[in-house]
Amino acid sequence: MQQRIKAGDTVVDVGANIGYFSCLMSNLVGETGQVLAIEASPGIFSQLTANVQENGCSNVQMLNLAVWERPGEITMYLEHPRNQGRTTLLAQSSGAPVGTIRCDRLVNILSPYIEDISFIKVDVEGAERPVLEDILANVSRFKRPLNVVAEISPNNADLIAEFAKSGFDCFRLENVYDVGFYMAARAKDPAALDPCLKPIAASDGHLDGDYVFVLR
Repeated sequence: MQQRIKAGDTVVDVGANIGYFSCLMSNLVGETGQVLAIEASPGIFSQLTANVQENGCSNVQMLNLAVWERPGEITMYLEHPRNQGRTTLLAQSSGAPVGTIRCDRLVNILSPYIEDISFIKVDVEGAERPVLEDILANVSRFKRPLNVVAEISPNNADLIAEFAKSGFDCFRLENVYDVGFYMAARAKDPAALDPCLKPIAASDGHLDGDYVFVLR
């Protein structure tokens, strides 16, 4: 994010959760930029709203709806009662239904801003396929360079090859969940974090994890 997001950019946080990344994006785009934070869960959305306001992120526009393959309504499922972040739209989920919410296609939600959008983060608990497919289907409408950071799960791993076919450079984002790593990384020049991105090819196989797709 420090490398790719610049002042004045319009960026999108799909699956904003409580707003951690939305607030970081807000700082990076500055007063002349804009963050579109999309969160489906009403309960989590209230925390997102509170955190954005607490951090004075006036350039963040928050949208309480789900991104899906069609407009309408969809049921949400909570996979773990003690972890609101494990809320998903996948009907095959083992979780209990927690209500019905409004949904729409990504391209419909982003339509007023799409030509200015250069960075999209996607993390929606396994339901990334319709989001990523909409990006691929409308890739010509986005700004260049376009950066897409997404969680890839086994049920959408075939999309890695589709991004490669569409001209994206594909990188695996090597995550280290150790506190010391984050503290050390914070003290470094952002350019020094490049080794975290591992270039991959479609022939490397279907690997789940976090990926960065860049269309220049």
